[in-house]
Amino acid sequence: MTQAGSDKIEGMKVYYLILLCVALSSGKTSGATLPGSLSSGDVDRVVSIVGFGAVTRILRSAEPYYFFPGFKFGLETMVFLNGDINGLGDQAGTFASFSPQPRFYIAKGLFTDLEIIFSFLPTGVVNAVNTTGGIIRYTYIKENDNFADGCLFLGYTSVTAYNKSYEGNDFEVGTSFSKDLVRIKPYIGGSLLFAKGTVPRALTTTAKNSSLLGTIHLFIGLEVEMPINLTFQLDFFNLSPMASTFLGVKF
Repeated sequence: MTQAGSDKIEGMKVYYLILLCVALSSGKTSGATLPGSLSSGDVDRVVSIVGFGAVTRILRSAEPYYFFPGFKFGLETMVFLNGDINGLGDQAGTFASFSPQPRFYIAKGLFTDLEIIFSFLPTGVVNAVNTTGGIIRYTYIKENDNFADGCLFLGYTSVTAYNKSYEGNDFEVGTSFSKDLVRIKPYIGGSLLFAKGTVPRALTTTAKNSSLLGTIHLFIGLEVEMPINLTFQLDFFNLSPMASTFLGVKF
């Protein structure tokens, strides 16, 4: 076995160990539900925290993958900030102010510089925030002919959180740019993000139990190419930061 192959196997062992640890740690908040007696403004606040924060991350430089094999897959872990949800309504929220939320991540290159990204952790898995989402990207600027790569993307995420006391959908359209520095690939981007969320009517004091909000989503990240792929991304929603990391392999 080559050294690269051995390193990749060792990297995957670390990946599965981290997956187990994160899943166990996220179980501490899996039984949490939203507080009750939510006002219409509280519903908006819940959607702005959960809806925006759970959106599918791009976690990729803007360069396109080749059609074959053209795979990147592994584990994303986002540090989910629950913000001031505990203090809303009757202030009966009991979950931690932040919690690690794991998601499986797959990126696949297609043809003509298209690429699809899937990110998911379905309901039934021990976790407070469960999502299923995807992004389709098109690289319209190539670093071979320009200073950097540039891509356009469309994204969708279905969100179920806190024992189904929150259900919603996210829609996103944006662009990103990156520079290939061989082993490291910094990238930056932004989008228009829309989140629609609904909470049970029994948790509200008004007839309003859903909200549709929009925001500017800005992000900056770094891919590190080794026998395993490490990616770090910092996101800003209404200037509120949230961090994500990725550990996996790329072919």
